[in-house]
Amino acid sequence: MTLNGIGSTSGNSGVFKTDGVSVAKRLQEANKTVLDAKAKMTNENELQTVDISETENTAKTSSTAQNAADEIQNAVDSAEETYKKNIELYYEQIDTLRQQLKDIDEQRRALTRQLSQGGEISQLQSSFSQLNNQKNQIYDNINTIFINIMSIEDAIAENKAVANSAVNEINSLSASSLGAGNTVSTGGTLSTLSARSNSEKTGNAVIDFAEQFDDKNASQMSQIMRGNGSAYHENAWCADFVTFALKNAYGKDNVPGNFINTCSNTAYCPTIHSWAKSNGSFSTDVNSAKPGDIVLFDWDGDGSADHVGLFKGINSNGTVATIEGNTSGVAGGSCVENKNRTRGTILGYVRLSALS
Repeated sequence: MTLNGIGSTSGNSGVFKTDGVSVAKRLQEANKTVLDAKAKMTNENELQTVDISETENTAKTSSTAQNAADEIQNAVDSAEETYKKNIELYYEQIDTLRQQLKDIDEQRRALTRQLSQGGEISQLQSSFSQLNNQKNQIYDNINTIFINIMSIEDAIAENKAVANSAVNEINSLSASSLGAGNTVSTGGTLSTLSARSNSEKTGNAVIDFAEQFDDKNASQMSQIMRGNGSAYHENAWCADFVTFALKNAYGKDNVPGNFINTCSNTAYCPTIHSWAKSNGSFSTDVNSAKPGDIVLFDWDGDGSADHVGLFKGINSNGTVATIEGNTSGVAGGSCVENKNRTRGTILGYVRLSALS
């Protein structure tokens, strides 16, 4: 998909363009300079005569190596600059989408007022459903943008890794050709992103129970959940699904923290957030979450929970694996679906696993 002129990416290409020239190509050129420097060092060492002093030769080869390192650093710096500009554009898109969410919420409030004033129920219900689908699509668009940002970060990290390798080669050549201690430096700091953790297994009973309903739509879940004696609120059943899974996996009175009996409104995301903060189970650290814990999402960035799901684990690319109710599915509409969410969309985690 393309969002406001910026194409979404899938995975990490490792190639980032600056002024129409990929950094990968520029780094290749820089690496060629390294090889040329190696050949030059070898030739100069072999052709040394009494007419060329050791000091002069050292200066020449050191200069060649330093030029190669400078070229590499320039390539990375140029990529970083373009990276920053693209990130700014992405965040502008996120602001636009969050404003659209606020507009939809205002329309929903208007529909609610019409309903209270005796409006046509079936027509208003259809309008609610359309707005809900629009919100789900916006949620996915926001998630896609954050994935794009992560892809750019990974591409920059790969470029830095290549640059580090090239500079290390230069230093190795300098040390072997000119003697220990003759290393070159870069003007910036080249570093790589730390490896992200692998996905956690989803053996938790809550996840096992919830995944039985993967891809089931709102109509099907309405019958299943109500038939089970669980609450189901039309157009706003994400928290109902979480409660449904917890109750059936643990038993109503055995959910950690006595969640179902002590949270005053388990169907309302902000109330779940407040409950978790009151008992110390709320955390913004993804590494503290365990499969079966609750994930709270903040789509519009206002600090209030807008959506909720169940935590499955951390994917190898850093996204968070969840299973959610009342979310968009492959076939469209509202359903139960496994999702991979970026951390920027997540408000925090309700660590039921930390409660007795």
